[in-house]
Amino acid sequence: QKKKYKQSNKYTPWPPAPTPSKIDIALETGAYWNKQWREDNLRRLSAEQKFIKNKMLREQQQVNKRQTLKKKFKTIKRIQKEMRFVAPRERDSNV
Repeated sequence: QKKKYKQSNKYTPWPPAPTPSKIDIALETGAYWNKQWREDNLRRLSAEQKFIKNKMLREQQQVNKRQTLKKKFKTIKRIQKEMRFVAPRERDSNV
């Protein structure tokens, strides 16, 4: 009888390698040395700006939630309509 050899799995190191940060990527590409990029990406937000940003995010989430609920409601309405529908009787062609 032939022996069955078990294939060895590919080695995956643990813990996985860390993902590069936004600054690391910018340093590699050279964008970090661009003053405009630093102003846009590394600027700290004031409390008002954070509040406005969070408010906009919450509003967007509420809109998305309303849209999904509308879709669900439409499907429920559609199901109810289909259940109310009664197909007409078929006539026998032989008679």
